[in-house]
Amino acid sequence: MQNRDNRIQFGAPIAQDFFMHIQRFLEAGFWYWDSQTQHFHFSRKVLVALGIKFDERGIAQDDFFSAVHSDDQKLLRKTFSRLLSGRSVTGDLEFRLLRKGSWRWIRAKVAVSEHDSAGNVAFIIGKFYDVDPDKYMVMSDPSADTSFPFAFFKFNPIANDFTLQSRCCFFNVNQGERFSLFNELKPHLSDKTHNKLILHWRQFVASPEGAFSFTLRYIGSAGQVRDIILIASKNPANIELIEGAIVDFTSLQGGAISSTDRARYSALLNSHQLIFISFDSSMGITFCNKYAEKTLGFKCAELNADSNFKKLFASSPDAYRRFVEYLKESGSKPFESVITAKDGTQKIIVWSILVGFEVVNELTIIGRDVTAVRAQEGSLAKQKHRLNLYRNLCSKVFQPVETKNIYLNLGLQLEHAFPHNISAVFSFDSSDDFLTIEGIYGISQRQRGSFIDDLGWNPVGRRFKIQSNAIEMLKSGKPIQVQQSLYELADGNISVSAAKIIERNFGIQDLYVTGLVVRDEFFGGILLFASAESAPDLDMLADVALILSLAIQKHRAEQKSAATVNDLRFQNCRKLDLMSHLSHEIRTPLNAILGFSQLLVGSELSESIRNQYFDIIKSKGKALNRLINDIIDFNKIEKGELTIVNSLVNVKALLKEIYQFYLNELVLLNNDAVDLKLTLPENSANLELFTDEGRLEQVLENIIDNALKFTERGVIEIGYIVADDSVNFFVRDTGMGIDPKMQELIFEKYRQLDTFQVQGSTGLGLKITKEIVTLLNGTINVESELGVGTKFRVQLPLSLPTDTMLVDEPLVEDKRRADFKNRVILIVDDEEANHLILQELLTDWGATTIWAKNGKEAVELVSSINQNIDLVLMDIRMPVMDGYAATMEIKHINSKIPVIAQTAYANEEDRLKAEAAGCDGYITKPIDTSVLSGILEHFLGN
Repeated sequence: MQNRDNRIQFGAPIAQDFFMHIQRFLEAGFWYWDSQTQHFHFSRKVLVALGIKFDERGIAQDDFFSAVHSDDQKLLRKTFSRLLSGRSVTGDLEFRLLRKGSWRWIRAKVAVSEHDSAGNVAFIIGKFYDVDPDKYMVMSDPSADTSFPFAFFKFNPIANDFTLQSRCCFFNVNQGERFSLFNELKPHLSDKTHNKLILHWRQFVASPEGAFSFTLRYIGSAGQVRDIILIASKNPANIELIEGAIVDFTSLQGGAISSTDRARYSALLNSHQLIFISFDSSMGITFCNKYAEKTLGFKCAELNADSNFKKLFASSPDAYRRFVEYLKESGSKPFESVITAKDGTQKIIVWSILVGFEVVNELTIIGRDVTAVRAQEGSLAKQKHRLNLYRNLCSKVFQPVETKNIYLNLGLQLEHAFPHNISAVFSFDSSDDFLTIEGIYGISQRQRGSFIDDLGWNPVGRRFKIQSNAIEMLKSGKPIQVQQSLYELADGNISVSAAKIIERNFGIQDLYVTGLVVRDEFFGGILLFASAESAPDLDMLADVALILSLAIQKHRAEQKSAATVNDLRFQNCRKLDLMSHLSHEIRTPLNAILGFSQLLVGSELSESIRNQYFDIIKSKGKALNRLINDIIDFNKIEKGELTIVNSLVNVKALLKEIYQFYLNELVLLNNDAVDLKLTLPENSANLELFTDEGRLEQVLENIIDNALKFTERGVIEIGYIVADDSVNFFVRDTGMGIDPKMQELIFEKYRQLDTFQVQGSTGLGLKITKEIVTLLNGTINVESELGVGTKFRVQLPLSLPTDTMLVDEPLVEDKRRADFKNRVILIVDDEEANHLILQELLTDWGATTIWAKNGKEAVELVSSINQNIDLVLMDIRMPVMDGYAATMEIKHINSKIPVIAQTAYANEEDRLKAEAAGCDGYITKPIDTSVLSGILEHFLGN
């Protein structure tokens, strides 16, 4: 080996390792073939197993092949040819080798390990498996009289074909090849025997029986007669897989079984995990295989001693007698019995008599341990029962049912799920941690009546306080066996005597409880009362509880959904009513505006009458504006977009302005029946509040409007007081008053529509008022008495400003006439009417105006005459180019030109957009002339 290293150029690591440790590998059972000497070299272990003397030169290739069975030489030579030609690099084959007059089956794995410099195979290495006689079954030459040949097979019920697990000595079928056993046997059997064999086999395959045996007379092609037996068993791990063997027992017929033959047959049955026991005429055991000893726990000799075999059947007193009768009658059908092995474990054995194998007055029986199969069958039956139960349960509990009947329906289904148990269903109220017994199930009406009579009260409908630790336990959703007594479990909610009555009437030995819970939703639970004979399946209880919990969750979701749909329908109807009502409310002031406007045209009216008409038009315009603002604000409240813009507000000045406005309203309405009063605290002239002045004014006007609507005559008093760190505004009237039941509801939307149908009432004002007060960090409440009057109080905190806001009003009240002589103001608005109004105002104030119909025109004008433009009044919503984009372009041209945003959308988002675009101020439409004058004075004043 050493002097051959120089020609090994393409060595694989496995070969190098092999030859570095050649002695160790040869001792372990390896062999190799040398291409130069054409010799095989075997390890001593292999040589001993094969009965060959050790020779350092090895065995010549031809000599080795000549010792191989003639049927296998072709396969062996073909394998070597493929390895030498390079078509394969590995191989796995079985062949028979003749040693000491007997054929021995050999399994070999082979691999090409080295090539020489020319690329030819230098070495082939391999290993024999199962060559130890103690570990590998020896098969004799079929031609010898002492032969006991057999072949293993597998049967696939789906494909309906057989596969050999070893080469067969009966007919020409190779190992691993699929074939039809009955077609192969047909030429060698009588028609009667062949038909009977097929019938019995089909019955075995279709039945739950685990073992099969059938003896037949086989006539070879040369006319020789052979006795053959087919044995088979179903695999416990895979009941669809059938394994078996074809055995030639010709040499055993009519004579005693030799110890060698018995050992061979025993080894065959051991490979299929079958019990093999032979009895004599007096039921003495003459032989049993190793698997029988392993399964039963007794050695063969021990089974005869002290009637140990009979004692195996002790768990069923009548079983051994029936077993003996079965043997004596040579029963054709398998016999199933339960035995108790030596270690105390119980096993289910299916026994079958080996028909046609009677030898010297002996009876041979095969037993198959089907304990695992029966357990699996029991488990499958249990799962099938559960599945049917769950299907039925789901079909019942997920049906629509009235809320009051939901727990009743669940309880009735519990009776079907646990027919041998009494159960109680309880619900849970999370608002007070009380549970309510909804029903008791599993008892008859007579038992129920007797139980209630003994107890003295009906537990159904009773409410019990439940502790937090018990709630957490039930929320786990896992069934728990309660270790406490019923009295302890009830935590003092029932007396000791009552607990004993319940336990006695229900025969309670054990108590189980599980919660009805889905995720974090806890609905209640189930109490299951069990006696010693009715212990429930806890896994099934958990599944049933989950199904019931999902049913409750679904029911509640449906109820909630139905309530939501009904509420949406109600809201939709109310909105339609509101729109109809608003249409009327809008037309009322609009009719006055249009009517008095027509009277002013072409009429010869006195100056005082014309001024009166103007005041009415102005008043109704403001009312219409407030109504539109209410609608906009209501929409903002629905979307959660109502915003607040704070500034310093002189409280006294604001109240006096509001008071003066409503005095004028009463004069215009010619209402002398209502007296309006203003009550102000002393020394509060300089009191300032940091709040949203417009929103505060809106709140007070909505309350005063409400007072005017419901006060036909009497007094309406408005005012405020200062208390500690807050300002308390009040509006008190002597009107019709509000029913106490309605006082908390008047701040809900549409409630005024429901309660009062008064002209001028939209049903929105007080709802908006409450929302605004909340945003102002204040509170509002009402006190009222029917026929006496109503008082509203609004409390706002005194606070200091924390940030600066966009200028949208004059910083200092100035009563001087506006004068903007020689100032050029660019009006950007796509509405001509808006331009005309602004033009008239600004011209009256001495300013010169320029008009741009959209943002693009405004940018072009600023670009051409930007040094001559002093200020821009920029509309936001315009075609071609909106006010935001136009402002950014103008600021890019001349950043010093003040740009004042004007829009009908008075919300915080628009203010922030305007500020981001570069606007210097912000004014809302319709434009208040005093606010506009103040802003212009701020930016254009000296």
